[in-house]
Amino acid sequence: AAPALPETPATPSIPAAAEEFVVVGGEPVSRSLLAVFESEARSRLEVMAQERQVLIQQAVISDALIRAAHTLAGISATVRMDAAHELARAFEQALQKLATMTLSEAEEQLVAAVIEGLDVMVSDGSALRPPQARPDLIERLRRATIPVLVATTESVLLPEEEGAIVREPQAPIPLPA
Repeated sequence: AAPALPETPATPSIPAAAEEFVVVGGEPVSRSLLAVFESEARSRLEVMAQERQVLIQQAVISDALIRAAHTLAGISATVRMDAAHELARAFEQALQKLATMTLSEAEEQLVAAVIEGLDVMVSDGSALRPPQARPDLIERLRRATIPVLVATTESVLLPEEEGAIVREPQAPIPLPA
């Protein structure tokens, strides 16, 4: 017969703490994840504010500003704050393009408006209010890489959107008799 194994005391079962979930962007998110988001988002917003000062003083879009926008976009998606994710992503993309250009005052003001908009979104999400989408800022960011369109809010068609190139009228082609 096989030797008897020594008896081991039973491991007491510890009930897993029930994770509390909250709804911010229409989907449940754990409260602990939301707290991590809030801390990290505030940190990224502080970096953005600091790097905006660099932008004002030196007219340079820093890598740190682009990274902060990228990180905020990612963590906003993680907690399902789609409005903040979309704005931060559009901000990152515009900054990448604008980093190669000389910025106008209108573009510097747009950077400030976007940072302020993201700050409001983070505050709303942290207070369990769904952040409101800002398609106006996303459109201004899209247009920011076309300097002539930054300051205007009017709808403007770009040449490639207008369709055909204007041509001189052609003489009618005679039909065979």
